[in-house]
Amino acid sequence: MGHINPVNTSTVVIPLNWAGLGAVRSLNKSPSLDVPIIGVCESLSEAGAYTRLCDKKYYCQGFGSPKLIENLIELGRRFSVKPLLLLTDDMTVLLVSKHRQRLSPYYHLLLPTNDVIELLVDKTRFALYAKENDFSVPRTWVINDKHDLEKASEEVRFPCFVKPRYRNEQWLKNAYPKGFRSRSREDLMPLYDTLHSTEEHYVLQEWIEGPDTELHMCQVLFDDDSRCMNVHAFDILGNSSRCSVTPAL
Repeated sequence: MGHINPVNTSTVVIPLNWAGLGAVRSLNKSPSLDVPIIGVCESLSEAGAYTRLCDKKYYCQGFGSPKLIENLIELGRRFSVKPLLLLTDDMTVLLVSKHRQRLSPYYHLLLPTNDVIELLVDKTRFALYAKENDFSVPRTWVINDKHDLEKASEEVRFPCFVKPRYRNEQWLKNAYPKGFRSRSREDLMPLYDTLHSTEEHYVLQEWIEGPDTELHMCQVLFDDDSRCMNVHAFDILGNSSRCSVTPAL
């Protein structure tokens, strides 16, 4: 990506979903980053459209389609200094990654290769990768059709959790959660029938019992040379600790 001079370098946050709002709040709270913040959302119906933490907000059509790329290019031409593009949902990451060569003249992009992005975002691909590399994950089945589901339902220990390969635009418009818990085979089959029209491919995982305090996440930022720039570990309740901090910009 190259070195970014923070002076007059804007950060474009897209989309202004809950994760986007979190990014905007973090940028505002950082004393070392006094940069203009530009928020991009699809419509006035989104909560992010009303945040006062952005210096400017733009409404952009075409989320989830190549039209978004055309609109981002048009927006990028308005900046005298190339801004940083900060992506806050999976489908936008996939779309921007595929069109990175068209966007790179207008934005600073910090992205791994497209194959790595596909691997990390596609839950069915990552499930197979985790199994092949002996990752410590719950027992997982890839569901590509009803036959896969029937076979998995005979092997899985209930309750289980059903997650889509991608949370696509239709999934989000339906206001579906990240996944669905199923207590029995009798619950699982009609659930799949309901969801199948929204997304064809799923992963089925055994449910791990435990309190919310035992849910943890770790976010790591690497530069173009795979050097660790920042590590942020936290639990689901928001208790966090930061380590190995190196300025990323």
